[in-house]
Parts: sequence; structure tokens; C-alpha cells
Amino acid sequence: MTTIITKYLGPAGLKGARAKATLFENNRLETFKTFPTSLTVSWDHSLNFEQNHIAVAKQLKEKFNITTRLAGVSFNEGKGRRYLFYPLDAVLEI
Repeated sequence: MTTIITKYLGPAGLKGARAKATLFENNRLETFKTFPTSLTVSWDHSLNFEQNHIAVAKQLKEKFNITTRLAGVSFNEGKGRRYLFYPLDAVLEI
């Protein structure tokens, strides 16, 4: 199962704010040891917080030619809110 987790990276040094998306396969980052699994882009101030996360996830999907439809959910972790994008067919009802 392919999943993407995005997070906000605040300004640091000479770098402005950014959004980072990381690709996981079967919930394991190790699957992709042979090539970079993430993409970091400049924060687009014309978009809101959620739209920035969606935009970087879409760019990562395009980079790795992922055609699976993904759904997203936000959650708080440590320093801030992140987004998890997962396949629509992976939804579990409890």
C-alpha cells in the first residue's frame, strides 16, 4: 500500500517555509532505499495550509507516477499538524 505523509517545514536560515512529502510503501520507508523518497517545495502563500499539503502530495505522486487515488486526513504529531494520504480502497470501517 502506497502512502504519503506531508509536513510543514518552517523557515530556517536562508530557506523560506517549505512543505515536504515522503513516500512510504507497505508502511515502510526502507522499500525505497535506492532512490530519494521525498520531495520538498517552497510554501505557496497564495494557498492555505491544507492546499499546500495537497499540492506537494500531488507533485510527489507525479514524480513517482503513482496512479492510485488517495484520500487524506490531517493529524497532530510532535511539532505540528501533518497529513496522511492513503489509498481509497484501504479505508477500514470500525
